[in-house]
This record gives sequence, structure tokens and C-alpha cells, in this order.
Amino acid sequence: MKRRDPFEKYAERYDVWFEGPGKEIFELEVQAIRKLTTDLPQPWFEIGVGSGRFAEKLDIPWGIEPSTKLADMARSRGIKIIEGKGEDIPLPDNLLGTAFLIVTLCFVDDPEKVIAEAARTLKDKGFLVIGIVPAEFPWGRYYQEQGRKGHPFYSRARFFKCRDLITL
Repeated sequence: MKRRDPFEKYAERYDVWFEGPGKEIFELEVQAIRKLTTDLPQPWFEIGVGSGRFAEKLDIPWGIEPSTKLADMARSRGIKIIEGKGEDIPLPDNLLGTAFLIVTLCFVDDPEKVIAEAARTLKDKGFLVIGIVPAEFPWGRYYQEQGRKGHPFYSRARFFKCRDLITL
């Protein structure tokens, strides 16, 4: 079973979280990322755009998403979507000013390849913005425990320690 399968099966459940129990967390994450994006070079592109919630709030006009159902939700929010995986981004080299991986890296099949693909598509002075829930922090430990209990998303997630992400 591939890592993205629960996102196809439970797309609505995933998307509703942003308006229900996850609303405050989502807003805080958006605020934190927005502080980082001042003056980042264009064009912007999100890898693993999901239902388009972050892209919509952060004015990221396009992205790539493997789940057809989530891609359709993102389109309904005005995001231009390429259906595909971050391990194989069908864009030319040196195109993007900034690529975003917002709480996505833990769900991809090959994190190293996704980062390499992002780097390939970035201009020489481009930026890669990565948002994670660190494994060693309280939320990371909480989500890992939920995964051990069979949560459909977190049971397939690979949480990174900050130092491991830096190594990648």
C-alpha cells in the first residue's frame, strides 16, 4: 500500500480537519510560514498541495498532488494542479523561485528524492521552505502515538527529527 492511499480514501476527513479540530493549529502554521515568505522569489510552487488549504492562504498559485480527490479540492480553491508525485516533478530545471513542502515530507515515499527534485526545479537563488512536525517535539510524539493506534494518516507518516531533516 502506498503512503498516499489514505489521502484518497479519506480526502473529505482530511480537509474538514482544517475547519474543525485543527483550525487553530492551521492558522498558527499559516502565520508562521507567512513570516518566512516575505520577499521570497517567485514563482511559488507547493509540493504535496493537498486540498489547497495552505496554497490558498499563502497565495501559492500552483502545485503538485498525487491524490485525485485532494487535487480536485485544491482546484476548487483556485489552485492550478499538476497531478503527480514530488519524486517526479514534471517541470524544467531552474524554473521556481520558491518551493514549499508544508507538512508533506513525512508522507512521501522517498523524502530524499523529493528534496532533490525540488532543488532541481529551483532557480540558482531559489528557496525551499519545509514545514514539519518534529518527531522529538510534543506534537510529533502525539501524532506518532496516534499512528501506533492506527490513525489512517499518521500510521503511514515518517516523522523526522530536526537534525535528520537538516542532514537530508
